[in-house]
Amino acid sequence: LNIRTALCLRSTYQNALTLFRARIPERIGTIRRYYSLLFTTRINLPRRRQGRHEADLNLDLLAAAGIRGDTAFPQFNLPKNSIAKMEKLLQSKGIGPKGHFIVVHPGSGGSSKIWSPTYFRDFCSQFSDEFLFPIVVTGTETEHEICSIVAGEKHVNLCGKTDLLELASVLSQARMLLSNSTGPLHL
Repeated sequence: LNIRTALCLRSTYQNALTLFRARIPERIGTIRRYYSLLFTTRINLPRRRQGRHEADLNLDLLAAAGIRGDTAFPQFNLPKNSIAKMEKLLQSKGIGPKGHFIVVHPGSGGSSKIWSPTYFRDFCSQFSDEFLFPIVVTGTETEHEICSIVAGEKHVNLCGKTDLLELASVLSQARMLLSNSTGPLHL
């Protein structure tokens, strides 16, 4: 392999060191960590509280390599049968029309730090009482315990009851999603 340029989209010490040890001549990464010295081009790119999509931030790194482009918000064409199935399920649970409920996804599948299930539960109680919005709790089959704590007896618990397309269908109808940094947050 003769790799001449590498962009470190996930800036970690291990990734930066790997690119350095590979002797890639142009190594582009962010400037905000001690290991930034391992990059040949360092970009001041704060990611927190930027209100920008991850793709746009990564395009900023590409621009440092002379590659320019634009992003468009991704469009998903969900199967109508998935949407209809989830609308029917939500209606059977007393959840009204599209946009009149929120989804809470308290798990993370171990992919990130998690907010305490009791914080999610307290948020759900206060939010639904104050704004009169029903809450739908989602999660994987392995997250039943967390989802049960959050949903309690008051909220709709769909933990383990949706596949990916069905979850996306539920999210497409919700007013808001509260989640840890995990897959559903990016749908």
